[in-house]
Amino acid sequence: MKKICFLLLVTLLFCFENLQAQTKYFPTFTAIDLNKKEVTLPADIYTEKTLLIVPFKQKQQNEIYDFLAQIDPLLQEFPDFDFIEIPTISSWWSWFGLNNWIDDGMRSGIQDFEARKRTVTWYTDVDKFLMQMDIKDKSNVCYYLVDKNGEIYWQIAGKATSEDIDKLRQFLL
Repeated sequence: MKKICFLLLVTLLFCFENLQAQTKYFPTFTAIDLNKKEVTLPADIYTEKTLLIVPFKQKQQNEIYDFLAQIDPLLQEFPDFDFIEIPTISSWWSWFGLNNWIDDGMRSGIQDFEARKRTVTWYTDVDKFLMQMDIKDKSNVCYYLVDKNGEIYWQIAGKATSEDIDKLRQFLL
């Protein structure tokens, strides 16, 4: 009987460990939004759950516009849901002071205060981030629904299907 209880306990602990290991978190980082305000994400998100949109290339912006059109009904339906766009760029650019040039270029193209607040450029070791998040390459925009602790509830890479949007909606309920 003791052996059975011991095996059951070990099995339960193993299952719990695996469950914890499967919970993914978005990494914490500090950066400057396009209003020149320092933010630490995801701790400083301003809604209960926020969609982090992570592009790697400027040419991915049209995909983001298409995605935002798909989730616009969710943004209207759930007032405590918002998004932040996090252009993720190699820290190499900041080593040479070119990050200010890049941010100024984005800032000049985005006049709206709220849109600037929702854009936080992250200069980082992109390859390390890709490996940490198990992203195959930079060809797709990645989307993560997170809370202030960074726990990831939903994620996709690339263009969203209607099924993807339905699943996102379920996590917002």
